[in-house]
Amino acid sequence: PISRENNKIYIDTKLSDSNRTVTLIHEILHAVNNELSESFVDGLAEQLYQVLKDNKLLNKKYDRIQTRI
Repeated sequence: PISRENNKIYIDTKLSDSNRTVTLIHEILHAVNNELSESFVDGLAEQLYQVLKDNKLLNKKYDRIQTRI
């Protein structure tokens, strides 16, 4: 979830690396436009993750985006 008070996104560290990255993308999309439907954001986050992964645009060492914000 997004904390509007301190502009931070909190992600469960128990999630797998790929799920943390998808969750981060998902929450960023909500932050950009909170009027997007949940199902649209879910699908778009998955698609963006796959594009980043397929094009090797994620952190190469860990194959994920660093989720400390």
